[in-house]
Amino acid sequence: MKLLIIAPFDLQLRDGTSIRVTNLTRTASRICKNIFLVSQTINEELKNVNNVIHIKIKPLQARYHFMIAFMEDLSTHLAHANATRIYGEVFFSILKQIMSVIDVVHVHWLIFKYIPKIVVEKQGLYKKPIIIDVHGLHRLQSPSMYSLKLLLIHILGLVHESIAIKDKAIDAFTVPSEGLKRYLINVFGIPSNRIFVVPDAVDEEIIEFARRCNEVDKE
Repeated sequence: MKLLIIAPFDLQLRDGTSIRVTNLTRTASRICKNIFLVSQTINEELKNVNNVIHIKIKPLQARYHFMIAFMEDLSTHLAHANATRIYGEVFFSILKQIMSVIDVVHVHWLIFKYIPKIVVEKQGLYKKPIIIDVHGLHRLQSPSMYSLKLLLIHILGLVHESIAIKDKAIDAFTVPSEGLKRYLINVFGIPSNRIFVVPDAVDEEIIEFARRCNEVDKE
């Protein structure tokens, strides 16, 4: 199987998102022939995985992602024109070639589902299964009252989530917990058989370090 992972983040930044993307990519590499990873950067852990091929994507501020995402909710043609202007023809040309040979698309965060949809619908490709990894929702976060910009992003996120999560182009979801799975079922009415729980991996080095510390304490 050949997999396309779309995670437009700085994976060299050690945070919850980059750790989840890294762990899922490493795990998938064991069963996939090739993994094409679209991200801003690639970290050392993934550089050492032989069958991971990195495709660099231009970093954008959140407001541009929201702008294109909302356009895609209304009109794929409008979103395609603006996304092409921002990312460039070369990027979408490369993505078109990749999507013609892969079997599944795994997208991290709802807001980025516009990327594979633009390629499929405007480049004339046969639709590939799209799986969205939902490891956080705006409606489960407290809005910032100290920044008008962050508050606006939060409100836009709430509106986009309500529309995007019901997109029929999405074939399935992955979530890190049973609690989030139940939330998607109860709040958005997503069928249980379309949601798969993929827990965050446990860092074995941290466990080993804790074990050694515990042994030292006992001594």
